[in-house]
Amino acid sequence: MANDFTLPSGEVIGQLTEQGRNFLARSSLGLVAFTLAGFSTGRSGFDPNQVTNPLPLASNSTTATGTITLLDNDFATLTSVDINTTPFRCDVTGLSSPGTEWNKGATLEISTQNLTDAINNSTDINVKNVVSAIRAGTTITLTSTAIGAVGNTIVMETTFFDHVMLNGVPLVSPSNLSGGTDETMLDKIYPTANHPTTSSDIAEIPLVEQPTEETISAVCRLDLAEGNYAIGEIALWVQVIKSNLVSEVGKYFLYGKVHQPILVKTNRHIFVPRIITQY
Repeated sequence: MANDFTLPSGEVIGQLTEQGRNFLARSSLGLVAFTLAGFSTGRSGFDPNQVTNPLPLASNSTTATGTITLLDNDFATLTSVDINTTPFRCDVTGLSSPGTEWNKGATLEISTQNLTDAINNSTDINVKNVVSAIRAGTTITLTSTAIGAVGNTIVMETTFFDHVMLNGVPLVSPSNLSGGTDETMLDKIYPTANHPTTSSDIAEIPLVEQPTEETISAVCRLDLAEGNYAIGEIALWVQVIKSNLVSEVGKYFLYGKVHQPILVKTNRHIFVPRIITQY
């Protein structure tokens, strides 16, 4: 029976998003820095068939990928595939220099593996900790290290169309990684329904405490006239202030989510949730 209010209420549940965990992992390598920017509330997060129970938490962000396919093994010296503006040049002599050169192998598969290894072993700042490469046959799949839409800005290029195909499409260059999407709320409503692009799309956190080095406590507040909806989802947002991917700087990302049983907020209520994250 739907919405049986005689049943006990479910618990409040929360976790960092997959994108949030990715930020933490990248920050430990010095690749990104971010600051807690604000919070928002949503009209979902509870089970519509039993509103006293929260919906399970699940991340919905995705990671950008792209493919490089080597079409034959008849490479000329300096045949190049550029990744994020860094050229990877083929050396047909078998004496490639460390870094961004790769050897033509005895077979096309060996050549493909050599290019894969060159990408993964690169120390170039535009490649290292930006993408990873995996070979299957004569195709290399590049995966963005950063989860989300920012990976779609990573570009692959080549002018050697007889030998190289990007993203499975002949004679097209440049070609971007694709498929990366940012984490979103189920039904964001306050302070706006928009995915944040400016500070006005998120609510200010009145008090942020740091009880330990690994713990952040955000005391959020909805005043009498604010957020008067059926609330089931609360989100914490961060803003990137430094990144090895320039297009990521200044943008807002969903860092953590809370789902709870339905809470009907009216202009007679003040709602003050405390959200604690620990890593």
